[in-house]
Amino acid sequence: MGEKGTNLVIAITGSPGVGKTSVCTNLSNLGFRVTSVLDLAKTHSCLGPLEPNFDSRSVDIDRLAEVAELGEFDFIDGHLSHHLDVDGIVIVRCLPLVLKERLSQRGYSDQKVMANTEWEYIAGICSELIGSEKPILELDATKSNTEDLVLKINEFIGNLDISNSKYEKIEIDWMKEPPNFG
Repeated sequence: MGEKGTNLVIAITGSPGVGKTSVCTNLSNLGFRVTSVLDLAKTHSCLGPLEPNFDSRSVDIDRLAEVAELGEFDFIDGHLSHHLDVDGIVIVRCLPLVLKERLSQRGYSDQKVMANTEWEYIAGICSELIGSEKPILELDATKSNTEDLVLKINEFIGNLDISNSKYEKIEIDWMKEPPNFG
């Protein structure tokens, strides 16, 4: 484990552009051992071919979950990290309008911006995790700075009870407002 090793492996997941990597960089700077799904996929030959419409490569997440040894890490960064065998999950969220702007500034295609913005709007990752018995923390990164998010994550892992958890309700609901990101 890192200097501040938790003896737990926590996924930092969320739609592209919400701030996962910024949070993980901060955690790494604090002495935690952090890796990314992409680095794990490269190490274990779990990357698929380039998908031109999205300018990205797919990850064989099922194979990666089978072959990756995660015990040397404290945090796994990536929007697929919640599919790995982790002890807890942090879902970083962001208001879809803000997310759309961030992704556009990255130069993502209109198709990729819309797909990821819609996924965030409908709480796609959260919906995948309903019923999970892993401890889960949702964080709204829309207006929070990275340091505040890291403090909340430290509190989460400090109080983690992996024996008695069930994710039953999505905490952050963007659908209260009609979509206005088109």
